[in-house]
Amino acid sequence: MENQHYVKLKEAYANLYKLSLKIKEFIDKEDYNEVMSVLKVKDNVILKINELVKKVPKELFESAEMVELTLPIRQLELENIQRIENLKTKVESELSHLKKKAELLGAYSNDDENKGSILDFKDE
Repeated sequence: MENQHYVKLKEAYANLYKLSLKIKEFIDKEDYNEVMSVLKVKDNVILKINELVKKVPKELFESAEMVELTLPIRQLELENIQRIENLKTKVESELSHLKKKAELLGAYSNDDENKGSILDFKDE
């Protein structure tokens, strides 16, 4: 008979994989609120996994079956991290562009009379 903690651990890893897939889908859809919601659930699953790992015999935890079960999760997590890094780079680029645009617009406005302006001037 298989160790019941080991069975629960395998189920928890299967849930973790499903949650990681959902996160991937929501990142691709740019639905970041849903990503955050799934991450909260994922945190609870990881806590459960950490508790179960302590209860599972070491030889079961280090088995080939466990490696086969966890490898796709690791790969998917690395892909999700890369997606988020790409998104971060994209957002930083857009923010930089917006900042430059705001500075340029500021140079052309006459909101502050003491500030030099390229186009706006007053005839006095």
